[in-house]
Amino acid sequence: MGAFSNVDYELQNNEAAVSNAFMEDDDMDMPQTVPAEPTTGSFPPDTELAPATAVSEPSAVSDTQSEDEARRAHEAAEAKRKAEWDARQAEKQRAEQAALEKLDAMSPAELLKAAAKRVSADTEKLTRRNMKESVSEFIQTKCIDDLDFARLTMHPRKSMIHCFQYISRKAWDYVQDELKANGVQPGPGQQGYGCDIPDDLCYQWAEDYFRDPDAKEDQGDEEEFVPQPYRGKTSSKSVSKKKKEEKKKEPEKQPSRVVEKGDLHLDCDSRRLYIGGKEINLTAKEFDLLELMALNPNKVYSRDHLLNAVWGYDYPGDVRTVDVHIRRLREKIESNPSEPKYVHTKWGVGYYFNA
Repeated sequence: MGAFSNVDYELQNNEAAVSNAFMEDDDMDMPQTVPAEPTTGSFPPDTELAPATAVSEPSAVSDTQSEDEARRAHEAAEAKRKAEWDARQAEKQRAEQAALEKLDAMSPAELLKAAAKRVSADTEKLTRRNMKESVSEFIQTKCIDDLDFARLTMHPRKSMIHCFQYISRKAWDYVQDELKANGVQPGPGQQGYGCDIPDDLCYQWAEDYFRDPDAKEDQGDEEEFVPQPYRGKTSSKSVSKKKKEEKKKEPEKQPSRVVEKGDLHLDCDSRRLYIGGKEINLTAKEFDLLELMALNPNKVYSRDHLLNAVWGYDYPGDVRTVDVHIRRLREKIESNPSEPKYVHTKWGVGYYFNA
């Protein structure tokens, strides 16, 4: 017997077993034919295969429901984030108000002691600042002579660090005016060396800072709440339409990530620097500083801006870190660091890359 004979024999036995099972049930009619499924991968010649059943795709309704659920979840998360932000702002305001109330409750002796301590502590944080000791002494003497002024120095937003930033800003304005008065147009390369600023003027600016309730230096980088837009799934039709529209548009040119200045060649994508064809090895932070300034030539960056942009807002150090890295960077890329060709100093403001 061949292979098909064995299959026929098994089919007959299966039919008999099924027939007996139906006959035992009096309430059911015996079916005339019970098709049997083949037990092997072979089929009799006359067997016809049933057409494959198409798999149904997820309905548009389900997609819409999922999209709505995702949107609601995003909105709930944003509402929670906004509530947390509001709570932080309220806590800051409460802390500032508590500090002011504590200040009002101080006796004259306590006020003088606290003011002297705070001015001295802030001054210790300053490095390489001209007249820092003399200005600090002037402010402390002013506090002794004027209790109302001492109270101003204790305001939560005031500090000697901001005071010197205020003096630097005023000094640069003064230098600008001096240059113009001498027929020199201020700008890149005109650092204002040789312009003398009277000491008394610096002392006056220090006092003006503490008396100015709206000093720019006290504003800082206020935390702002930035809502995050919902980015849901895009339908296949929209994607297809978008792709067709993109094909019609001409590809936009990507901005160059290579900076060339004299014998300096900076490749930002590969993070490699060449001076006169020789590769210069920079640390990660040194490269980040140079990249930021080189991609934005002639734009002056303050030390605070560079510190936040390169090291991040959570970095515990101060602007001295920026000064140290700029000095090391110049030692590597400048033939004469004291007369830089690439990274320049804007006196009283910060640093910039000379294009």
